[in-house]
Amino acid sequence: MTGVDSCYFVIYAVVLCEMGSLLMVVSGINALGAIALFVILLIQKDKHTKFNNARRVHRA
Repeated sequence: MTGVDSCYFVIYAVVLCEMGSLLMVVSGINALGAIALFVILLIQKDKHTKFNNARRVHRA
């Protein structure tokens, strides 16, 4: 019975380890997505700023 219990413990430990690495990968993907969204927002804001500045210069 002890051998069976230790086998379950090893399987449980391996599953937890794999889940931890999977969560690390998922959090890395989420971080990359957040960085990409931030860059896209900065680019869009920069385009709007340039457009508004061009309109102001053109009116003057």
